[in-house]
Amino acid sequence: MVRTRDPEVMRDAMLMRFGASSCYIPFDPSFFGRANFVAYPAVSIGFCSYGSEATVQFPETDYVRLQIGLRGFASTCSGGQTTQIHPDCSCISSPDQTATLRYGRGYEQLLLRIERTALDQQLSRILGFLPKGGALLFEPALRADQPHARTLRQMVLFYAAQLQEHATTLPPLLIAEFEQAIIIAFLYASRHNCSDLLRADARDGAPAHVRRAEAFIEANWQQPITIEKLTTETGVSSRTLLRAFLRHRGYTPHTFLKRTRLNGARKMLEAAAAGTSVTSVAFVCGFGNPGHFAKDYRLAFGELPSDTLSRAKQR
Repeated sequence: MVRTRDPEVMRDAMLMRFGASSCYIPFDPSFFGRANFVAYPAVSIGFCSYGSEATVQFPETDYVRLQIGLRGFASTCSGGQTTQIHPDCSCISSPDQTATLRYGRGYEQLLLRIERTALDQQLSRILGFLPKGGALLFEPALRADQPHARTLRQMVLFYAAQLQEHATTLPPLLIAEFEQAIIIAFLYASRHNCSDLLRADARDGAPAHVRRAEAFIEANWQQPITIEKLTTETGVSSRTLLRAFLRHRGYTPHTFLKRTRLNGARKMLEAAAAGTSVTSVAFVCGFGNPGHFAKDYRLAFGELPSDTLSRAKQR
């Protein structure tokens, strides 16, 4: 949408394209701003980068806003609460609430917008009814160390990467599937006035084939596991299994397998014997590419596998 060294151009973009009610960017000779935005019916995603401090105000909206900090620091005041935003903590702004966003110098973020109607529809599909009690109201702080929050962050980063490279060629059906998966992950990752209903449904209402698939993965995670093996083990089709995981767990069987393997790798690194290497652990745990393993490990645990191994060897 915009790449500029002129604060006025950035301000106009925030007001005219992002829907801000005001935008203040103090004079800074080193300012460089960048903003990307892709809008779809249910889920819209954007990227913002600021070379200087900025304060942006938004009116009440009909969507929920998720700010995922990638670099630097920011804060958002909405609903009478102020949330500090950085790579370890995202911020959620509920619909029907004004918000004041303050960006620090060098701050970068991914921005996710989910339409309220899409949230209500998905919640109704999961629970089988739309709970009474008014609109969804979200707790603003979303810590990155929470399992569902990590899953959501990884999904948004992946989706953003696909849009960056293939926005004009992605099939509409695939975009719709992305939107649905992100909405489900968001509902499970965030804390809101229907969270207890959702978590009770995920904990107590998961079908037997979901539990069998999880037990099989946990018992065989060091072996090659394909969707065909899971369907044979559970006795249901791959489509049924995938939909059941998304509905009752908020993630796919592949995500559960990767998480199980990462947990296994961490235990191996923490109990490392002489001669243990990151590469050997990656291969044993089913990761064929050590570089991808290191990236996934860092996203999951906040440090590189080499850091865990080094700490273990110092004991």
